[in-house]
Amino acid sequence: MLNKIIFLIVFILSKFPVAPGFLWFSNIRICLFKLSGAKIGKKCVIGSYAEIHNSINFSMAEDSGVGTRSFINCADKVSIGSRVLMGPDVSIFSSNHKWNEDDRTYYKKGVVSAPVIINDDCWLGAKSIILPGVVLGKGVTVCAGAVVNKSFPDYAVIGGVPAKIIKIKSTS
Repeated sequence: MLNKIIFLIVFILSKFPVAPGFLWFSNIRICLFKLSGAKIGKKCVIGSYAEIHNSINFSMAEDSGVGTRSFINCADKVSIGSRVLMGPDVSIFSSNHKWNEDDRTYYKKGVVSAPVIINDDCWLGAKSIILPGVVLGKGVTVCAGAVVNKSFPDYAVIGGVPAKIIKIKSTS
């Protein structure tokens, strides 16, 4: 019952803007997500209208943010590292429907889930989609609108549908 009340309060507060004068709404939401089991580091921001479902499986290290209108499905673990930038309308899914080849349907076949790990210093462009089981290495840049269905190494710049490596950034 308490989790339902916390979810309702977080949902209502998610409708307020997170502008410089309204940053305290983000802080209230972060406190409520922590009460419902999320692990969120210092100096984090959760943008307006952002939704995090099943937040007990959600963790975000310090200096990171969830973009405005972003959606995070935490059916399995979703871990966001330090200094991760997230544009608006990003979607992260840790579960998906099962496909049955015999009767060619998803209907009543259940779901599969796998953790999503986004390491430190990543940048997720606007409207990018991260699917279950993805691990993004340190410093990965995801171009706007990309659909990421597999893991990528450190410092990769990725984009497209499905996402592919565009280049590897120099670390020197």
